Amino acid sequence: MTERESSKGKRGFKIAHHKLSLDVNLEKYQIEGQVDVTITPSSRRLAQVRLHCRQCCVRRVTVDQVPAEFEVFNYLEKVVPDSDDASLEVYSEYLRAAALASDEGELVIRLPDSVQQNLQGGPPASLHQAQDDVDDRVIDPIVIRVWYTLLRPKGGLRFVGPTAEFPDRSHQCYTVNTLGSARLWFPCIDSETDRSPFELSVTCDLDCIVVASGELVDQVLTDDSRRRTFRYSLELPATASSIGIAVGPWAVLPDETRNQTTHFCTPGRISELAHVSRFLHSVFDFYEEYLGFPFPYTSYKQVFVDEAYSPIVVTTGMAVLSSHLLHDESIIDQTWETRRLLAQGVAAQYIGTYVNVKTSSETWIAVGLAAYMAGLFFRKMFGFNEYRFRCVKLMEQVTSSEFQGPLSWDFPFQAALPHHQEFCRRAELVVFLLERKLGSDAFRKAVSSILAPSASSQTIDRTLSTRRFLKLLKRNTGQDCKSFFERWVDGRGYVNITCGYVFSKKKHHVEFALRQDKTKVQGALVVRVHELEGPFDHPVTFDDDSHQYEFPCRSRVQKVRKKRKSRFADDDGKDGDDTPTKRPKKKKKKEEEEEAEEEEAQQRHEVPVLWVRVDPELDCLRSIKLIQPEAMWILQLQQDNDVISQYEAVQGLAGFSDSFKSVEALNKVLCDPTIFYRVRMAAAHALSASPTMGLPMLLKQFRAQYFDADHHQLRPNDFLDLQHYFLQSALAEAISRVRERDGRTPAEVFEFVLELLKNNDNAGNPYSDNYYISAVLRSVVNLRPRKPSNWVRKLLKQVLRYLNRDRVLPSYRNTVAVACLQTLSDMYAMKLLPAADDHPGARFREYIAYGNFREVRITAARCIVRLGLDDAALDLLFSLARQDPDPLFVASIFDALPIVPSGVEPSVYYKRLKAPESDEANVARLAGLWDMLNSRVTAYDVRLRMAVARFWRKVFNNFMPPVLIARRRGVSATAASAAASSKKAKLHIKAQSFNSTPGAAPVIPAAASVSSPFAPSVVEMPLLEPATPDLVAAAAPSGATYPGPAGVAGRPQPRTPKHLKASAKKHRESGASTAYVVPPALPQSMPSPPR
Repeated sequence: MTERESSKGKRGFKIAHHKLSLDVNLEKYQIEGQVDVTITPSSRRLAQVRLHCRQCCVRRVTVDQVPAEFEVFNYLEKVVPDSDDASLEVYSEYLRAAALASDEGELVIRLPDSVQQNLQGGPPASLHQAQDDVDDRVIDPIVIRVWYTLLRPKGGLRFVGPTAEFPDRSHQCYTVNTLGSARLWFPCIDSETDRSPFELSVTCDLDCIVVASGELVDQVLTDDSRRRTFRYSLELPATASSIGIAVGPWAVLPDETRNQTTHFCTPGRISELAHVSRFLHSVFDFYEEYLGFPFPYTSYKQVFVDEAYSPIVVTTGMAVLSSHLLHDESIIDQTWETRRLLAQGVAAQYIGTYVNVKTSSETWIAVGLAAYMAGLFFRKMFGFNEYRFRCVKLMEQVTSSEFQGPLSWDFPFQAALPHHQEFCRRAELVVFLLERKLGSDAFRKAVSSILAPSASSQTIDRTLSTRRFLKLLKRNTGQDCKSFFERWVDGRGYVNITCGYVFSKKKHHVEFALRQDKTKVQGALVVRVHELEGPFDHPVTFDDDSHQYEFPCRSRVQKVRKKRKSRFADDDGKDGDDTPTKRPKKKKKKEEEEEAEEEEAQQRHEVPVLWVRVDPELDCLRSIKLIQPEAMWILQLQQDNDVISQYEAVQGLAGFSDSFKSVEALNKVLCDPTIFYRVRMAAAHALSASPTMGLPMLLKQFRAQYFDADHHQLRPNDFLDLQHYFLQSALAEAISRVRERDGRTPAEVFEFVLELLKNNDNAGNPYSDNYYISAVLRSVVNLRPRKPSNWVRKLLKQVLRYLNRDRVLPSYRNTVAVACLQTLSDMYAMKLLPAADDHPGARFREYIAYGNFREVRITAARCIVRLGLDDAALDLLFSLARQDPDPLFVASIFDALPIVPSGVEPSVYYKRLKAPESDEANVARLAGLWDMLNSRVTAYDVRLRMAVARFWRKVFNNFMPPVLIARRRGVSATAASAAASSKKAKLHIKAQSFNSTPGAAPVIPAAASVSSPFAPSVVEMPLLEPATPDLVAAAAPSGATYPGPAGVAGRPQPRTPKHLKASAKKHRESGASTAYVVPPALPQSMPSPPR
């Protein structure tokens, strides 16, 4: 049982009902609220009630209509007191303790004496009345009524209205729910295990519509007929954090196919809403068929709002989405992402709101299952090849991201993780791997059983925990998944291997070898050997740095007999008597071709292995580099119909850019319209590695498809064939990547890219070319001129032309402007352009101001950071971080700041951010940053607090910056730095002694016991000598820990160095060794296989 679960058991009552009445003033960004919380005491000695309430100004409280005394504690506003150090280590300790205290409740209400007397059964009727008679009475429910005011909230609820930059925007108010965010906008019991029915009554202006969780009961005018009240009822018990509202002048669109579904958006975008949502009815049909369970709620509503904090926020029977997802029928690329998110929002209604997770550490189950189910619908809508290819790209993104688990964090910052793409991708991929392990049918049965009633109580258990999920998997599939969960849910990292093989003619075996490139892990893979008689799977397991395996080969080679020449003919085709033989020319040419084919077949038939694949069905989270001969990659590309196999073969052939056979095979794939279009796009990128042979083929293919053959000019865009559309963008980017031997771009490539930008014509095309032009603009970055020349000036002119045009005629989501800013940033970074105003980032400052599109602002901020930070840039970014009204943009600033500028050493850059002692302005910025992390600025926004903490850890690790130590203690920065290093070395000893003191009851847990994304589980002690176990054991007292081999914390070492030396000697005598095993050399080539 966790600390949070144990605290909930001491509450002394159960929640029975919530009734919420809100008066929303959109112009003042204010809410006047009244909430009735009905509880059922579980003890007659209940003296006080604690409700969750933060950010709300509580004015009055009554208990059963009797005024009650109350007190509000905000544990999470200022976490670290001024007397303690400004370090992330200390901050994490205080934050964990504050979060645990906050879970018990911030609003403490003392029950009036009359209520306590009634609760205890009243005065006894006689002195001899038995106490058992009092205890056996049914305890009546208690109604707690709270009046409160909410003004300009920082989290939980977001107000949006017209500004000087956006005068036409309408007033809006909507929830931005995360775990534990309901308490930020109304007092309640904000727990994932406490459900109750809800009644909502929301009053707003006459021109506004209220959309809320539950069923709309009625709407009535107020007494003065100037406002109206919407009443919603939710009979099905729900958690407080799953309740959502959205208030604004919405345009309403009832679903034409499904009467229970209604769509809402901001005024003027009803046509885009109709286009985006027209497919949604098929999502409900698909999920009901897959799960065998009807939609759990009587209605479903989705609202598209402005300046949404997340692309989608799912609440009970409702979803709040970003208006940036809306688009018309002319937009192509956004269709995939929008439909996937809408489908994921419906899937989260089943597992996420109707059945929710028990604790924050199990959030990955709901996120992963919803994304997996949306992926299945994605497969139905876009095809099996598109689904398989997306899984491969998802695997590449997960293995290359910074977030490598675990998924089961239980920490206050966990509430923000579901909004991070890395977390969502890894959770989705882990569920996909689980389905691969158990089988699609068995896994489908297990997922359906989550919504099925139990056999004993005939009721549905609507709380999903890891333990229950494991039981359901074992019950429905017969397989124990504990080891799988330990590896991929509780573990970190992925399998990263390099492998190769050779065929042994003597043993008639395939000798396969693999080597783990990074962290050594234990895993299992399937090696599929394609032989002459078909594919054969060979499962392998590994737990060391390198392994060798032998696979028996089941196919035999049938030798091809070569035709004998006439013994009377010599090499010149003449008889022995020097008389020329009479042989027709055509027949002679045919015979020569047959002889060449026979010789090639003789070479190919030396081995019965065609090609080899490793983990072909994506059963493992891995990154694999397979070394295989060129001929086998070509065979795999030509004969395997699996799109993943073809994609792997294209990537393999990219390493043979100097071979004509590889280039020819890639060109055949590029020109073949029957091949999956994404494989053709990958082939185009692979051809760009060959400047001599690949470039002419790419140019020929592009000109044949998109140029007018008669006039030799670029034809107007025609995107009716979507395969040609995506291939056109891929070809333009691939051609721009071509390099000569000296690493420079050929002149004809400059001319080609310039022509695409100058002569682009989208007139008459029913689809928008914004994403295509963005791809061409980004291809400018790939060009490498020999020296600053006219080409650079001409390209710069085109980039600025598109940037200025996008300001006058904005493209969809300003994608063209974003591409132009990224291109300009790269040109500055490559020193192709002179710096403007003595700093290259000056050009981007006008695009960072509020009023530009959000993605333009984020891109501009990243460009400024990338090109180097001067005082003006730092002042601008920190000023925006404190004052900007868009919290997502503020969080993106702190995500961008750790990016090291181009051409700058990381140590130099971080030293600039660490504020040298002589730079008083920078010291003031650093102090302001700490105040931002440790104040109400980030207290109600978990994502922003997480972004600031992540930046602090990236720059200062977990410890207090020396300049702040010097400023607080009045010493020099050098002395403060030495003090910080000394503190770092003593961290483990202090933590161990603090936790092991007999009878001690510390308020703040030790840092070593915190499992946090910001605090490592083991802090390494800086030592002057190599950190051997003997030396660490001699330096540390009994019970201290030290980092053991492979970065794993060692156990407490009470033994002396003498015992350790004896143990090490015994270990050596036994023949064991802890040295790394040197992997065998991987084969670079082998005999070519047959077709």
